[in-house]
Amino acid sequence: MKHDMNRLLIALKKLDNIGNVKIIEILEEEKISYDNCHNFFEYKNFSKIKKLKSKINKEKLNDIDWKMAKEYADAVLKRCEQKKIDVISVYDSVYPDNLLALKNHPVIIYVRGNADILNQKAVAIIGTREPTPLGKKMSKRFGAKLGSDGYVIVSGLAIGCDSYGHMGALEVGASTIAWLAHGLDQPVYPKVNRELAEKIIDKGGALVSEYEPGIKLKPQNLVVRDAWQSGMSDGIIAVETGIKGGTLHAMNHAWDNKRPIGMLDIKSLIPNVSDARIPSGNREFIAKGTVSALASLESVNEFEKKLQKTRKKILSQNIKKFIPEDKFLKNSDINIEEKLL
Repeated sequence: MKHDMNRLLIALKKLDNIGNVKIIEILEEEKISYDNCHNFFEYKNFSKIKKLKSKINKEKLNDIDWKMAKEYADAVLKRCEQKKIDVISVYDSVYPDNLLALKNHPVIIYVRGNADILNQKAVAIIGTREPTPLGKKMSKRFGAKLGSDGYVIVSGLAIGCDSYGHMGALEVGASTIAWLAHGLDQPVYPKVNRELAEKIIDKGGALVSEYEPGIKLKPQNLVVRDAWQSGMSDGIIAVETGIKGGTLHAMNHAWDNKRPIGMLDIKSLIPNVSDARIPSGNREFIAKGTVSALASLESVNEFEKKLQKTRKKILSQNIKKFIPEDKFLKNSDINIEEKLL
């Protein structure tokens, strides 16, 4: 049943002019479940996609389009089996609640490593690729501190703050997740962090991607990755940043979805430092009060309370609307306070 569901969702994603939002609409409208998904292997059963344009002749979707989409899904699933890549859909209990709470979320994600940590409490640690010496040190400290407190550390494996956040988690034996912007059978980007990626898996973490095997890195994929690493987390720590760049993509996504954002308060740690030596984003966002200024242990503990509040609110929404009823009932019996631990 799980195989059939994954096959169906991958085939739908392969069609032209249909993305996550439209697929989610279909799942809700048709009340698709493990038990009835086999009924939808004929595209004509989908009222919302029958009028889509064909890739072949620009007319209505036809049998050939759907046959090609199903064959593509079969090839993807075979490749995942060969490469030991787990396929996780919105129907799986380990699919992150934080992602499900978003209006737009991937219906399928791919995982190498420990998929059991996907739905645990998490915080993203991100930032510039060129951090100051203090930024490097504090990225590791944040990773170690939050990791020691039971958080899965999420980041994008990018050079700079992201890498040091992963390293900090690993140093204290905490789990960490790296969101990648390409298929998990592709060479890890960036090349310099390939050894770190394997260490993450070896130490009980995971590599995650929205992209199926065979999909190569594209610049636009990095923007999507920035959104999802924020989306699966209870909040983010943007250690150091300018006022432009990938960190801002993740921060904007967090603001839009009411996830707390923390940021390194360099001025509090080094009172005499000149403004010129503080990253422009840190100066601007802390001055505006749109982020939590992090410097002392107390400030980090206060930020953790905001993370806990966000997670409790999301868990209280009972958002696992795609999970079959029997699994949903088991999940709903879990005390929210226990799940926060």
